[in-house]
Amino acid sequence: MNNLDQENLNLTCETFTGYTRDNIAFLKLHKHFLLRTENLNDRDRVLDYLDRVSSSRSIKLLIMAGAPDAKGRDEFIAFFKNFYARGMDITLIYRMYNFIGQLVLKLAELKKFTIYINSGNVLASFLNIGLACDYRILTDTALIQNPGIDMGLAAKGGGAYYLPRLIGHDRAWDVMLSDKDISAFEAIGMGLIHEVAPSEHIVEIGFRRAEEYAQKPVSALSIVKQLMYFSIRDFKEYMEYENKLMINAIKKNQFCQKLN
Repeated sequence: MNNLDQENLNLTCETFTGYTRDNIAFLKLHKHFLLRTENLNDRDRVLDYLDRVSSSRSIKLLIMAGAPDAKGRDEFIAFFKNFYARGMDITLIYRMYNFIGQLVLKLAELKKFTIYINSGNVLASFLNIGLACDYRILTDTALIQNPGIDMGLAAKGGGAYYLPRLIGHDRAWDVMLSDKDISAFEAIGMGLIHEVAPSEHIVEIGFRRAEEYAQKPVSALSIVKQLMYFSIRDFKEYMEYENKLMINAIKKNQFCQKLN
């Protein structure tokens, strides 16, 4: 990898850490990534990082690591309760939803193979981010949680687009409307993820899978991915519609009563 690539792809900021290993880029989101409303510019640097990965001639694959040690459902609901109690600007939530949409689209459009890894309590929006990647690994203790359903909301990030294609419409309904946790072993049995890994080894296993895919011709990986995501044009329209529904629900305060 040339020096310019190293300079662009090896960095740390408040919301994420990025580094490279040979021809693989690793992007690790920090704790409270989605709930950081005060430093939007720093969070949005993730999108710039993905653009750098996309344009790098040296990088063949990307590993995206979800935010670690998330408290999950209770923390998510507490964030919204605190948000309204403090009378904060509602546009910050709009921006958070817009950012999730931009991130998922960016991952889906990325012409390079992407591997998603996560651990702990995995919020449904983080699962959706993983669904925009090509290969997904969770730790053996991971739990997928859907706290939005407790507030009358769907999880942001394209779940209703990806899930029916992965697990069928009937099971997608069950997953998106359930308030029950889904274990990593249940998730792999349903086809939501590809692999379950021990917590202490998940990063290395992620790199091992990346190295296996890196042996494939770059052009073949790129062509197959673009064919797989040929319907990305429909996905863009879906994300716009999803945003409209979610923001309308927030504007009408349809879920505020659920927080009391």
